[in-house]
Amino acid sequence: MVELKEYLEATAREISDLPMEGQKYFMGVLARCLENQDEIIMELIGAMMAKTGRYHKSTKWIRKRLEKNMTLTPKRVAEECVYYLGVNSKMMPFLIKTSQRIKDRIRHRRSYAAHR
Repeated sequence: MVELKEYLEATAREISDLPMEGQKYFMGVLARCLENQDEIIMELIGAMMAKTGRYHKSTKWIRKRLEKNMTLTPKRVAEECVYYLGVNSKMMPFLIKTSQRIKDRIRHRRSYAAHR
């Protein structure tokens, strides 16, 4: 297991040293290899995005938007997030999934509070 971790860390360092085009190509190949494993891809995107302030800003914005109006659909909230926060429209599937998770979390929290 230690050897695998060392190998993966060395590989990641080598990939990070590639020019931007090489990094993009690698990520494209990785995405094609994980084509039918949407959950793993979403976890990877989440892990990469979690390191940025934009992720926190967008999740905070989505949460506030849904707390004000729970009748909004996750797709609508994601579209508004793209429009108002200037997020790249290629992130729409990720933002929709994030909106679904946040809305579900809010719904569960309110349901739990109502039953106490």
